[in-house]
Amino acid sequence: MSFDNVSFNKPRTGSAGYDRSEVDAFLARVSATVAGEDELTAADVEDVRFPRSRSGPGYRESEVDDLLDRAAAAIAAIPRQVDTSPLTAAEIRAVRFPPVPDGRRGYAAAEVDALLCRAAATLDGGDDLTADDVRHAAFGAPDPDGHGYHEVAVDVFLDRLESTLDD
Repeated sequence: MSFDNVSFNKPRTGSAGYDRSEVDAFLARVSATVAGEDELTAADVEDVRFPRSRSGPGYRESEVDDLLDRAAAAIAAIPRQVDTSPLTAAEIRAVRFPPVPDGRRGYAAAEVDALLCRAAATLDGGDDLTADDVRHAAFGAPDPDGHGYHEVAVDVFLDRLESTLDD
């Protein structure tokens, strides 16, 4: 799927829309990433913010946002070289996840932290968390005034944790 040379409608009346040149440049990078010629991550796509157009009508925001959701999914599906070495309890305790960007879904930080606490304790011999427990873990959304973690970053780490506990 190509993400450059895409057309978008003009924004609704009263809205400037996203800056065309910024969107076009970013979508060219998305296409390059899908082709293996750039290294954007799904998180990069989810976190991008475009300025409003200052010179004429820009692109309709909802259409660009929808395409970015598809682009993030396409990039997330690209096989990547991932660190598969077993985690230590110290590494689990030291991990820090980026916060969920405004307007995006994320995981409740306290729930993720609780699972990681159990994982570290398991590696220290004080709990019995299994790879299957990690595989089936589900987290609620962050509270509107609380903080949450970026889903993709947590999911990548949990894949490695699951592998560690499978060993």
